[in-house]
Amino acid sequence: MSETLQTVMLFGSFDGLHPGHEYLIGQARTHGDHLVIVVAPDSVIAKTKNQEPWYEEQERVAQLTAMVSDATVVVGDEIEGKWTPIHQYQPDTIVIGYDQDALKRALEEIKTDYHFSIVQVDALEPENYKSSIIRQQKTVNQ
Repeated sequence: MSETLQTVMLFGSFDGLHPGHEYLIGQARTHGDHLVIVVAPDSVIAKTKNQEPWYEEQERVAQLTAMVSDATVVVGDEIEGKWTPIHQYQPDTIVIGYDQDALKRALEEIKTDYHFSIVQVDALEPENYKSSIIRQQKTVNQ
């Protein structure tokens, strides 16, 4: 009898990879056999964070692909609520970061339509490993 592979999906900006991202990816891996990482488009980052990303979306995809070579890395939708990666990959589990409460609320609204579970991961030293803090430190040191 063959075992069904479990797909786990992870959403994020991944704008300047750091140990917090590595921790989140490692935690996501524990929830499935195949990892799909959905990278936020530049336009979404600009809108939600009120600033342009440090790295363009294709560069962030390339960085993640190099770091997690066995994962599928895709750019997410520019239109909020379209959920193309969820339609395409049909994840069994979606893992979200400790600070992705808005995403969690949006996923809660659609999860019964798609039959996935949501797992929210605790942070790894958020006082040190949060992209906004690292970005601020880089800006000060320039």
